[in-house]
Amino acid sequence: MKTNTQLDTTTDKLKCRGKMTVTVRSVRTL
Repeated sequence: MKTNTQLDTTTDKLKCRGKMTVTVRSVRTL
């Protein structure tokens, strides 16, 4: 169970990072 939660948190962090990078890219293009 712990491993599953850890994977979930890591995926969430990666998703957040991806969103941040996308926003930064769009802002740079603008």
